[in-house]
Amino acid sequence: MARQEFTKIEKIRARREKQTRGNVQSSRSKSQGASRRSPQVMVRGGGGQAMGRMQKRYSPRRRFDVALSSPGVEIRFPAVPAIQNYWQIFSGVLTIILAILLIIVWNSPEFEVTQVEVQGFERFTTQEISRAINVIGKPAFSLIPALLQEDLENTYPGLADVDVRVDWPASVVITIEERQPVLAWNREGTVRWVDANGMVFEPRGMSEEAVRVLAFSPPPESAGGFTSPEFVNSIALFAEYVPEGVPVCYDAAHGLGWQDERGWQVYFGFDTSELAVKQMVYQAIVKRLEQKNIRPALISVEYVDSPYYRMER
Repeated sequence: MARQEFTKIEKIRARREKQTRGNVQSSRSKSQGASRRSPQVMVRGGGGQAMGRMQKRYSPRRRFDVALSSPGVEIRFPAVPAIQNYWQIFSGVLTIILAILLIIVWNSPEFEVTQVEVQGFERFTTQEISRAINVIGKPAFSLIPALLQEDLENTYPGLADVDVRVDWPASVVITIEERQPVLAWNREGTVRWVDANGMVFEPRGMSEEAVRVLAFSPPPESAGGFTSPEFVNSIALFAEYVPEGVPVCYDAAHGLGWQDERGWQVYFGFDTSELAVKQMVYQAIVKRLEQKNIRPALISVEYVDSPYYRMER
C-alpha cells in the first residue's frame, strides 16, 4: 500500500515538472517569434529637430472670448490664425493705392499744360517756342526743365540763354535771351548771322545793325564757335571806314576790304590797329591814280610802308 502511494506521488510530480517545462518553452518561442517579426527602429536626434521645425510653421491660433451683460454667459469665437507678415500686406495695399492715385493725377485735366508763357523774345514767337518743346497736353509734373532748356538751345542756336520754369499745377514759363547779330555773313549766296562771341545762327527777319560781309573764304577757325570774337570785333571796327551802304569784303589772302564804286577792289589786310593811317594812304594813292587817269583792278594798303596797286586781280 505504501508502495502504491509513493508511485502515485511520483507520477503527479513528474506530470507537474513536464507542464512547467512546456510552459517555459512556449513562452521562449513566443518571445523569439515576436522579436523576429518586429523590425528594428533607429531614432536619431535630427528627427526631433525636424519635427520641431515643422511644428513651428503652423501659425498659432488665438481664441477670443466676449463677455456679455448676463452674468456667467460668454461667446467664444472660433480661433483664427495670427497674421505675421502684416507689413508686406500693408506695403502691397499702399502700392496699389499710390498707383491708383498716380493714374488719376496723370489723366486729370487740371495738371495738363494748356499753354506756354514766353518772355524776353524779340524775333521769335510764342508758337515757335511752344512747338519746339511740345508740352501741350502733357502733365506738368512729368516735365523736366533742364531737358526742355536743352531742346530749345539745340533747336534754335539763336538763343543765347534759356530759362524754363514749371509752376504748379500746370504752368510753364520760359524766359529767353536772343543773340544779337553783329555780322551778316554772306558766302556763296547763303546769309547767316554771327554774334559778338563768334556764334553763327540763322537770320530771322532783317537787322540794320548787322555789318554785311561778302566772304570769298571761310573765316578764321575757332574752337568755341563759327569764328573768334576778335575777328568779329575787327570787322566791326573796319566797317566804320567802309563807305555807307557798301558791304565789307573778306578774303583769306588779302584780309578785309570793300568793292569801290569806281570799279576796283580795296584791301586793308588783317591788322586793324592802324586803320586811320591806312585810310590816308589809300586816299593819296587814289588821288595820284586819278591824276594819271589810271584805273587799277586792286589797291592794297595791307602794309602801310609798301602799298601797291595792280591792273589785274
